[in-house]
Amino acid sequence: MKKKSQPVGRITNRRARFDYKLGDSLVVGLQLSGAETKALRHGHGQLRGAYV
Repeated sequence: MKKKSQPVGRITNRRARFDYKLGDSLVVGLQLSGAETKALRHGHGQLRGAYV
């Protein structure tokens, strides 16, 4: 039987708030697959160096 995963909490970019003065905020989502999903479930997600 497959174990139900708990929902992931809100993620914030603390480094951006430290380095820059942020004005408006925007709520967005990411579509992850494979290794990214597994890493986030285990609490090891990292977006440093990522870009759009």
